[in-house]
Amino acid sequence: MTRYKRETGPEKLAAAARAAGVADPLVLDAMRHTPRAAFVPAAYADRAYDDGPVPIPRHQVTTQPSLCATMIAALRLDGTQQVLEVGTGYGYQAALLARLAARVVSIEIWPDLAEQAWRNLAAQGSAMSSS
Repeated sequence: MTRYKRETGPEKLAAAARAAGVADPLVLDAMRHTPRAAFVPAAYADRAYDDGPVPIPRHQVTTQPSLCATMIAALRLDGTQQVLEVGTGYGYQAALLARLAARVVSIEIWPDLAEQAWRNLAAQGSAMSSS
């Protein structure tokens, strides 16, 4: 009898990204080491590792993780680039980018979302500044 390992947590999202065609090992590694549960509202923590959007305040949703990975892989980051992200949300994609780029600037129109993203990123050890 063959036993199949059921992926959970960040590894489940990396597997979803692979299934979506993402082959960049740096992007997949960033996904494995970035806990999405730290970037979704507590009320949706049970959906953090589903490959789908999660509601956040202001009638917004997070981006589907495999789509984040696809977009980031398309950038072909080598660690020297500066990246501008528009629409920070709760900060998950900014956290992934921070693992792959020299500098990330992320902007968010909603101050409360920007503040939550800052807290989420800071809690995960991402170097942040605000202005």
